[in-house]
Amino acid sequence: MSVSLLAQQQRELQALVCSPQALPTAGLLREPEAERGLSVYQQAYRARLISALRDNHEVLHRALGDAEFEALALAYLRAQPPRHASLRWWGDGLADFMASLPVAGEGSNEADMRQQKQQQGQVLPHAALVDLARMDWALRMAFDAAESEALAAEDLRAVQPEAWPALRLRLRPGVQLLSLNWAVGPAWRRLRREAQDLPAPEAGAEAEPLAPPGFGPHTCLVWRPLQETRWRTLAPLEGRLLQGLRSGCSFSDLCELAAEQLRDVEGADPAGVVVGCLQGWLQERLLLPLARP
Repeated sequence: MSVSLLAQQQRELQALVCSPQALPTAGLLREPEAERGLSVYQQAYRARLISALRDNHEVLHRALGDAEFEALALAYLRAQPPRHASLRWWGDGLADFMASLPVAGEGSNEADMRQQKQQQGQVLPHAALVDLARMDWALRMAFDAAESEALAAEDLRAVQPEAWPALRLRLRPGVQLLSLNWAVGPAWRRLRREAQDLPAPEAGAEAEPLAPPGFGPHTCLVWRPLQETRWRTLAPLEGRLLQGLRSGCSFSDLCELAAEQLRDVEGADPAGVVVGCLQGWLQERLLLPLARP
């Protein structure tokens, strides 16, 4: 067998394993045993992908359960097969894919939902699951983010007063600002405890049924201060300030942004609000050290 023919057959076999819809060329699978062997490879390939997706979305998996999560993973695989050499990155589009799916009970009768499921292969039980997927992925990204030093308070105190208006601060790698539509915080905490077999904070707390999250657009901060990832819901003003900081706003710009947001608040101190947020960001290790001139 020539090298070129072997390479061609290897490419065809890879296509058959990765895309079960692909058709083998004549002579590639000559024996029934070869077809059975191909089926084993196909099943193992899909199982490994589902496992990798589950590892990166443990809370979403807990919310859906094994069967629903596998159905979602297979639908995602059909729509967006892996493009990266590492399985670590397969799943970056899962939340957006989920957002494109029809949601059970939203503006459709039962017949319409059955038709949508037949056409698209998947129906989302609740729209809030999209936000769970976004949080799962963001926390994994924060965990894998590059190591970096954090800005120290003493370095900030050394900044000369005349330099403060033009001062531009930077967020550390892995700091993310998620725009979420549902109040998924309580559900996420409980599902994560269940996924990791952690004890409930209060005796009997897990006996209560998990209520569906309510609709409530907000910004969620995700970061890794040291070894463990964290997240918290941001107040609207702090969210705007962090968005401004990320976009390159100076300290003076942030004060103007705060003043705009607080224009109807009597006796407001925009600069004091920005300084207060800055103190919290220092404690939470959100900021990179100052750039050296």
